[in-house]
Amino acid sequence: MLYTMSFWDPLGVTADGEGRCRIPVYLFTWQGGATLLLTAFLLLMLSLEPILHCFQDNDGFLFTEHCAGGENVLMEYSVMSTASMLLYFLLLSDLSVFPTRVSAFALMCTRVASEVALFLFGLTSFVVAFACAVSALEQDDPDFAGIPKSGLQLYKITLGMVSGGRYDILMDYPALMMAIFIYVVTTVIFMLNLLIAQLNCSYQATYQDMLGVAYLNELQRQATKDAGTISGMNVPRIINEPTAAAIASGLDRKGSGERNVFSLTFRC
Repeated sequence: MLYTMSFWDPLGVTADGEGRCRIPVYLFTWQGGATLLLTAFLLLMLSLEPILHCFQDNDGFLFTEHCAGGENVLMEYSVMSTASMLLYFLLLSDLSVFPTRVSAFALMCTRVASEVALFLFGLTSFVVAFACAVSALEQDDPDFAGIPKSGLQLYKITLGMVSGGRYDILMDYPALMMAIFIYVVTTVIFMLNLLIAQLNCSYQATYQDMLGVAYLNELQRQATKDAGTISGMNVPRIINEPTAAAIASGLDRKGSGERNVFSLTFRC
């Protein structure tokens, strides 16, 4: 009974008495979602196993995946296998115990991922705009024939996947070359350097913040949250020691306004 309540109770019932769709508690963490996806991929791999499809048509070989039925599902099976391996090592890295500096660096990477996501969003916007503009030009370059091909080439230019000889060919199309030049200046020179500057500015502050969180690995943090839930407390998140000291310093004081708190942490 206790397990059922902790498993299904997070959403409860609405104010007007109507029940809502209940979601298992473990899906509110990325570890639970990744575990569920891994289980689903493994079940799909079992149903798409080429060896099972070749039992009736194996040409005398007991365990083979090269038959008519196996070849039809081999591509789907390989995609599921790739996704399963990535999820497996992602979960394995969460269970591993790393040094504090390595753990802090990994946590810091997850924090600055939003900056990278903003860069990719801006880059995609520029790619769509310039792909549409290039497609409207009067040019017969096969690599820039249509919006999809133009967008793919622009992504390759941004990632440095285009050789220098390809730019020599673009010299035959002055208008197209000018559009590519403007795109390179806008994205490769301006946006990439802006991303580097943003990551460099936020690295130190984020790393120092994550260094305190890294002293507890994920299993310890989750165990602490579970212990608080069992005791009847609501534990939304775990903060590091300097932040906790700064918050606690004003609990016994009245009044409002900003205060500067200087926290010293000594470790043996």
